[in-house]
Order: sequence, then structure tokens, then C-alpha cells
Amino acid sequence: MNLRINGFRLVDVLLDRADRMHHRPKRARTLAAIIASTAQEMERSGTDGLTVANIARAAGLAHGTFYLYFDNRIDAAMAVRRFYDAAMRRFRPRESGRLPAFEAILRMNRFYVGSYAANADLLRALQLLLYTRPEYALWRDRINDAWSKAILHDLARRLPTGGAEYIRTTQMLLIRSAISMVDETLREIYVHRGPSLARLFVDDEEVVQFISLSWYRVLYGSDPPGIAKADRADLCDPRFASL
Repeated sequence: MNLRINGFRLVDVLLDRADRMHHRPKRARTLAAIIASTAQEMERSGTDGLTVANIARAAGLAHGTFYLYFDNRIDAAMAVRRFYDAAMRRFRPRESGRLPAFEAILRMNRFYVGSYAANADLLRALQLLLYTRPEYALWRDRINDAWSKAILHDLARRLPTGGAEYIRTTQMLLIRSAISMVDETLREIYVHRGPSLARLFVDDEEVVQFISLSWYRVLYGSDPPGIAKADRADLCDPRFASL
């Protein structure tokens, strides 16, 4: 993947946040430094290689200081996860509702794919939290539910369906399935770096075009208007013809 498009890198966001807290109380500054250092160490060595000693060293703190803020390294990792979700909400594109549906989907996916690509090593470490902290799985479910409801609301605004409950339920199931499929596809591309998928895509923009086409077909049951003129990638490529 040779093209970076939009999005953010959480380590940069957290380091910048820590740097800008010099006027805040010492406790707030120290907490910000620990969280930023935890993210750095997770990106560098994963969750298995994460140690309190390395976090404290990266933050320039005494080892024992860490325990004034967190009980253990996994608690600090969970704080990083919360900041990742907060950054997704803070930096995501706004006012996409004014755009045609496919352009809005492309815009959001450029941000989402760009963020996923920039944080691949960190996300690999965060993924392990699903197996160590059950509350993280519940939290992710709530986030996906809220995201699905937002998509459903936008879909109802663009394409009224009469409000039948079975229609809304079916649409919600389709949206949740699409979220899961896209997450798994991006995980295979950027986190696990599956060689078979790597051969299918030239760069991140092509990934954006592919998943945006998939999203549109799930939501609207057809190809977007003017697909032959889609931005920066030919979605009529034979590789996509059978989708």
C-alpha cells in the first residue's frame, strides 16, 4: 500500500495532546504521558510485549508512578482503546449528508481506511483485548450498534421505506453484517497482511473504492449512478465484475 489518504495516527494524536498539556495540573500531564507512551509501546511491541517498565521508561517516569494511575498494563491499554474510539468520532468527516450517497460513502471510507492503515500495528495489539477483557467486546458492540443506527437514519432520509418494522430490522442486520465484513477485510489487509488480498489491491484508494461499492450495494441494492466515472479507480475492473 503506497498511498495514505486522510485519517489519523493515534500515537501522533496522543503525543501532541501530551505536549499541549504543560499548563494543566501535574496529575493530568502525567496521565497523558502514560497513555501516549502505552500507545507507543503497543504499536512497537504489541500487547504481549507490553510491560509497565517500558511504558514508564518511555514516559520518563519512575516505575512505581504508573501504579498511581492504572492497576496494570491492560488497564492502560484499555485507555488507549477508548482514545482510539474518541479520535474516530472527533476526526471523522462531517456534514456528509449533503453529498450524494456514494460520494458520502467514499468520503467516510477514505477516512476509515486511512485511519486503519495508519494504525495497523496498534490495532493488532488492541485486537487482543477482545480476549482478555469481556467488557471491551460489549463496548465494541455498543459502538457498532450506534454506528448502524446512524447509517440507518441516513438511509431512511435518502430512501424512505414506509417505516415497516421488518424492513428496518432487515436493514439493520444488513448494516451490521456489512460492518463486520468490512472490519474483517481491513484486518486481513492491514493487520494480518494476507498475501492473497495484497495481490488484489494496488493502493489504499483502491481499497476505499472496493468497500464503498460493497457498502452501496448492501444499502441500495444497486450500483451507484455513474459508476464508470468513479473517483480514481475503475470499479468496472474485471476483478469486481462478479461482486
